[in-house]
Amino acid sequence: MSTAKALNIFDVWRPGYAGAVVTIYNAGTTTKTTLYDGEDTGTAGTISNPVTLDTLTIGDVSHGKWTTPVYVTQDVELSIDGETTGIFKFPVLALAGEDASQAEVTLAGESTARDIRDWAADVVWAAFYGSLTGSAAVTTATINAAIGAASAAGGGKVLLPAGTFTVNANLAVSAGVTLEGQGRTATVIQAQMAAVLVSLQGTGAGLRHLTLDGVNKTAGSTGVEIDDQTDVILDDVMIKRFVTGLDVKGLVYSAFHDLYVSTCTTGVQFKTDSGAGDKIEFVRWFGGMVDLCTTVGALFEHGDDQVHAIDFYGTQFDDNTGTAIKLVGAQAIGFHGCSFDTNTTLLDVDDVTTPSGDEDDLVIGLTFEDFYISGGNAAFDDTCKRVAFRRGEIAGGTWTITSAENNILLEDVTEAAAFTLSGTATRVVRKKSAHEGYTVGQTTGSSATKAWAETLKPGQVAMLTAKVTAVRQDADAFAAFTVRAGARRPPAQLDYDTQSANFTAGATLTGGTSGATATIVKDDDGGTTGTLHLINIIGTFENNETITDGSGGSALADGTLTEIDAIVGRGIRDDIGLVFGTDRTIAADFAASASEVEFRVTGASSETWDWRCDVEALVS
Repeated sequence: MSTAKALNIFDVWRPGYAGAVVTIYNAGTTTKTTLYDGEDTGTAGTISNPVTLDTLTIGDVSHGKWTTPVYVTQDVELSIDGETTGIFKFPVLALAGEDASQAEVTLAGESTARDIRDWAADVVWAAFYGSLTGSAAVTTATINAAIGAASAAGGGKVLLPAGTFTVNANLAVSAGVTLEGQGRTATVIQAQMAAVLVSLQGTGAGLRHLTLDGVNKTAGSTGVEIDDQTDVILDDVMIKRFVTGLDVKGLVYSAFHDLYVSTCTTGVQFKTDSGAGDKIEFVRWFGGMVDLCTTVGALFEHGDDQVHAIDFYGTQFDDNTGTAIKLVGAQAIGFHGCSFDTNTTLLDVDDVTTPSGDEDDLVIGLTFEDFYISGGNAAFDDTCKRVAFRRGEIAGGTWTITSAENNILLEDVTEAAAFTLSGTATRVVRKKSAHEGYTVGQTTGSSATKAWAETLKPGQVAMLTAKVTAVRQDADAFAAFTVRAGARRPPAQLDYDTQSANFTAGATLTGGTSGATATIVKDDDGGTTGTLHLINIIGTFENNETITDGSGGSALADGTLTEIDAIVGRGIRDDIGLVFGTDRTIAADFAASASEVEFRVTGASSETWDWRCDVEALVS
């Protein structure tokens, strides 16, 4: 008995072949092939050879088709009404008793044939090397045997099926080998041992699409260890419930994608191994999360060599009850588009406890960009060189600056009222890029033209400076000068009535219904009625709500907040080498417009002037 293959050339009606006589020969011979009417030659009947096709006429076209399906057991060629076709080749369906070890195959879409042994070695199914459902020792041996097979073939994928697999010893992933599951939630490797679960031991070694679970966070346990390696892979991986989730002792030029580390004592540790002389540098981490760690979420520590140039992109650091980020002598550490939510301690920045005099022992370069920080305390000590927070929001927490040798920059950062500074707070330098503006423009008439503007909040004060150049385009004339002016926006006003206790200047006013807050700077008290002058306003006060301050003052809001327009003081202009030809009518100055302060340039009628204005504002 053997298996036959369908010769399906005439399984459907084909135009032009009505009643055709088809003779079928063994390929390359004149011997007629035995034909069968089924796959199983032991039970199928035979068909006469040649075969006359059935006929079907549709309109003016006649079609031909097999009367019954035709099966053959070897390659064949056909003679149709005396015309010979090419050879019909069939794939090998079974290799029972055959040696195909030197066969070559060409994959779909490729043009180069490869040795079938090389192709098969690209993917190693771990289950082919033993049991994955027996004891932890057997499962460990099976996975390590599969890794060894892939390594012996020069590298490749070792695939685990979906399921939970318990191991009791280290899984050593060799160079060029990746251990892969069916997804973070589908494939889980569990270990309950005081040792390293997975070691990545060579260039290109890695893990994909699985979870490593330490279960009981056994003392001395580590999820993944990387020591003196290059270009390792962690992709779509969860590491959870270990004392140390990821322990990096030496690593260069590697990228992690969608790596999650959760519920560890120390989540991630980038710390060069003492005495080993291994750097950690040029590591990128994209996406993923570090959460629920009890001592440190991510530690960056100079051991015996550099820890620097490590960047995170879109990673979350949430709910760590220890310190989310800790730096000890690390350098050029960056967090880009990351969020830090509900961490007990956000950040701890220190040099190495006893610096050797080597600059690598110092914290130089720490950057947070496009970030969100919900809260959490932070501590800054020692060098703190080039520490910058740019384009983000700090919603709360206390930052303590102790003996920091350099300034800490907050650039375009929104600071909530719940965010406070302690220690040497003057080391925190704030910068608003919106307060600076370089503009260009042209005037052809004598109307004042707005070149720059800044919105002031109630109570804010600004010192404004503009540097201006103007060049006339239709005559030989120019100007160069600076303009300085002060500006403020008066406090907003809120009327009240039914006062039961007096308000106090300097106290915080709170709306009982709206929850809005503000600082009282003045109270025009008329007895049971009056007007409060307010700055630092957060939220919107509502009419007739109860308003109170922290000193016992209480009344009802009589209407809503009234805001006052900005005011600009008289500008001072310094002319430098001023030459106007015969026309001195152009001008530039600061002015107020509702809530804004503006810098305006004024040309002259029937004259074309090109302007360059560089404006800086120091705003309270």
